[in-house]
Amino acid sequence: MACSRMGGRSVSLVAAVIVLLVSCEKVRAKSSFGRSATWVPSPSLSLHRRSASGLWGLRREHTSGVDEATILGTRGGANVDVDIEDEEAAKERAEQRRVEREKEIKYQMEQHVLLQLRSTLLSETLAARGLSVTTMTDVTTPAGDKPPQLTDWDCALSTHEEPKTCLYSFDAEPNTKVVAPMGSDQWISLVALNRLRRTDPSKVEPMWHSRYAILKSWFSDSSEFSVSQHVGWEGFVVGSLLLDSPMVLRAILVTCTAMALITVLPLLEYMVNRLIVSGLFWSKWKTWSRIVHAALPLKLLLGQMTWKFVTGSYITLETFVREYIVEMECSLLQDSIPLTVGPGSSLDEDDVERFPDEEDEDGEEEQEFDIVRSDNELDLEEEEELFVEEEDIDESEDDESDEYDW
Repeated sequence: MACSRMGGRSVSLVAAVIVLLVSCEKVRAKSSFGRSATWVPSPSLSLHRRSASGLWGLRREHTSGVDEATILGTRGGANVDVDIEDEEAAKERAEQRRVEREKEIKYQMEQHVLLQLRSTLLSETLAARGLSVTTMTDVTTPAGDKPPQLTDWDCALSTHEEPKTCLYSFDAEPNTKVVAPMGSDQWISLVALNRLRRTDPSKVEPMWHSRYAILKSWFSDSSEFSVSQHVGWEGFVVGSLLLDSPMVLRAILVTCTAMALITVLPLLEYMVNRLIVSGLFWSKWKTWSRIVHAALPLKLLLGQMTWKFVTGSYITLETFVREYIVEMECSLLQDSIPLTVGPGSSLDEDDVERFPDEEDEDGEEEQEFDIVRSDNELDLEEEEELFVEEEDIDESEDDESDEYDW
């Protein structure tokens, strides 16, 4: 009886030792790999398992469909919290790696964009100095299309008898000049073209489907086809000095405004003094005293609103003055640009000037013909006189011969 009890205790002790060894091996595997790993049984435990299964009265055929980890695993769910903590730590590490990777990709992309911008600016600068480098114009030109080419211009007059079409307003106004690239009939009003050039230059060349470099050909001082060579010093002051240089126009406008304020300053001072000492102004003390004794943030806000009003008024004045100068430039171009085709053109004037010369030439030819004719008439008269004299001589000789025969 005592032996049987001792045998049962030894079996329980062996089973407890085996379970303890298995648990220790699992914990060591998790701590070494940092994550929940599949338990791999060691060869040293196989003998103990077989002995334990034999001692417990379990045969291999009975335990063939059961996992050994299930049989020899610990009871009570002691490893559940450890597994959850390991999964959370793994998720945090993965999220941290993802954020760091996104930051690295963003930095690389920014550096790549900056490098492309630097190379683009460098290529444009080198191309401007005459080097054969690919520029933005070469890249943005579609395949098969040619870059805009320089072209000369033709100018004509739109009249009631010979109206001209206009790319901007369909029909040009009568007695206005229209221009077109040389050799084409795509006319546009000169006033409308100049106004469009000053307000929105990006819409000028698309009027001709970007086939011609209109701005560079007609309105650049370095071009041989520039219209500025016909406007003189007035066009230089209005166009190049005022409109092409906004800072000059702004400085002149500010100077004129300051001079106007200085001129009317005594009048303004008198009006302000009369307002301050007037009874109507002080009768509204309860109204404007709140503004005087207001807090500093409110005063700053009122000052900001006043400044915005002043700057807005100045911008409106500058826009009005600029539009007026643009209209002056349009009128100057309308009066200065010569006509090259159609009625009133320089070709017709040459023809008109050439006609009197032709008439003079005809007159001279007629005079020469008259002289030749008169000379011929004289020759004929002389020949007739000679013929008459010869006839008289012949008759006299005949008479003498008759007398001799007789």
